[in-house]
Order: sequence, then structure tokens, then C-alpha cells
Amino acid sequence: MVSQPAGYPLRMPSELREWFSAEATKNGRSLNSELVHCLAEIRARSAQPAAATQQSRT
Repeated sequence: MVSQPAGYPLRMPSELREWFSAEATKNGRSLNSELVHCLAEIRARSAQPAAATQQSRT
């Protein structure tokens, strides 16, 4: 049986929620999927400089 990911109640200003909601609609995603997508992109970008630094050391 596959378990569901843990839920996380997220409070944000209504203007930000409206913006994310509009972006989600524009990108054909749910609000949750849009938030996860954006967070994953930020995570990937923050890992890139670290990976480049590690490669230059070798």
C-alpha cells in the first residue's frame, strides 16, 4: 500500500495565493502541484552552484 505524503497547512497572504492560483491555471496544474513545482525548481537552482563548486574542486 502506498502512503500519502504528509500534509502541511500553509498560510500565505491572499494576494500571493491568488497569484499562485492564476499561475496554476495558466500551467494546467492544481494549486498544490504549482507550489510543489515552484519549490522543486528553487531547490534545483540552489543545488546547481554547490554542484559546480564541487566539480571545480576535483
